[in-house]
Amino acid sequence: MGVFANHNESLNYRYACPDKFTAIGRKCYRFYGGTSTWFQAFYACKNLNDSTLTIFSNRQELLQFESFLVKDKLKTVGQNRTFWVGAFKDWQQKKWIYTDGTPVKYLSLREFSKNGHDNWTCLLVDTQRNRWRSENCMNSIPFVCETEAKMSVEFKTTDKKIDRRSNVHRCVERYNSLTDKQKKKCQKLKKKMAQTNSESKTQAAYPSKPTTKGISYLCPQNWMLLGNQCYLFSTKNATWSDAHFNCASINAHLAIIKTKAQDKKLRIYLNQFTERKERWIGGRYNGKTNEWVWALNARPLQFKGFAEEVLQNSTIATEWQALIVDPQYSYQWNFRNEMEEHCYICQVKGRMVKKLRQPRGTTIEITSHPRYKIRSTVGGRSKRNKRH
Repeated sequence: MGVFANHNESLNYRYACPDKFTAIGRKCYRFYGGTSTWFQAFYACKNLNDSTLTIFSNRQELLQFESFLVKDKLKTVGQNRTFWVGAFKDWQQKKWIYTDGTPVKYLSLREFSKNGHDNWTCLLVDTQRNRWRSENCMNSIPFVCETEAKMSVEFKTTDKKIDRRSNVHRCVERYNSLTDKQKKKCQKLKKKMAQTNSESKTQAAYPSKPTTKGISYLCPQNWMLLGNQCYLFSTKNATWSDAHFNCASINAHLAIIKTKAQDKKLRIYLNQFTERKERWIGGRYNGKTNEWVWALNARPLQFKGFAEEVLQNSTIATEWQALIVDPQYSYQWNFRNEMEEHCYICQVKGRMVKKLRQPRGTTIEITSHPRYKIRSTVGGRSKRNKRH
C-alpha cells in the first residue's frame, strides 16, 4: 500500500528500534552480556519486544551483521567475545536449523564434538576469532536477540500558515508578529492547554486507591491450574526435543518439578485420568557432566521424584535419556530414550490477579500479559475475560 502526501507536505521514512536495540540494516539487535544457557536465551528473547534469538533469512542480513561486528570494536558488544544465536543441531535430520525450522545457510561451522559425546549443540558467533562455531547448549554464554525495525512515516508540513495555526508553542513565540485575529486563536489554544494541564494535575493529586482484597491466579484456556502453576497435557505424541519446541511455540516450557508438594499435586491430578500415558517433563541426562538436569537452565535436580523401583532396578543412566512421569508407578518419575514418542506436559506460571474493590461506576482493566485480560464493569458486577 502506498503513502501519498498532499501538495503542501513531504514524507520522511524512518526505521526505529526499541530501547537498547541497535539498528543493523532493517533489523534491530540487542547484545546481552549476562550469561544464559541456549534454552534460557531462547525464552528470554521471546519475552522481549516480540524478538527472537537471531536468525539470518538471507545473505545480506548475515553480511550486514558480520560487517557491524568487525567495525564495532567493542562499543556495542562490550568485552564479551561469544554470543548465542537461534540455531541448533537437529540430530534427527543431522543438519543445522534455525528455531523457525528453516535450514542454516551461508555459514561454515566447526562441530562441537567429533565423537558426538553430547547431542545438544547450538550455534554461537565468536567475535574474537570472527567465525561461527557450535557449542554445548547447556553452557552459559551471552546471547543476541533480534526484532524487525519499525518503519514510520513522518509528514512534514511546508505551509507556514497551517504550521503556525496548529502549534501553540510557535504561536506564543511569534505572538507579536500575529494579526489580531490570529492572536485571538492563539489565546484560545493557550486557554485550552492550561485547562487540560489543570485537569491532569488534579487527577494526579487525587488518584483512586483500590484496595487489595485477595489474590488468585489465571491460566490460558484449556490449561489446568495446580497451585500457582498452569499445565497443558498434550493429546499427541512427540520426541522429547519436539515436545520441548512445541511447548516453546506457545510461550511455555516442558514441566519443571522443583518440590515434593508440586509433584504431589501433579500426580494426584494425573491419577484421575482415564487414559494412563507416559508423559515427557523437562529433565534430561547430561552425558558431559553425568547428572540429571533441567534442560531449560542446565541446573541439577534438587528434588527427585523417581520411583523406588526405577532407582533399584535401573542401570547407570546414559546420554539420550529424558524424564517421564510413569503411570505404572502412579506417575512417579522414570526415564526413556529421547527419540521415543510420548505425550508431554507444558508448564507456565499462573498470572497473579489482585481482586480490587472500586467505587461504583468505575471501570478497571488489567492487561499485564498478552494472553490475559480482566475487566471490571460498572454496578459492582464483574466480568472476567481471557484473551489467548
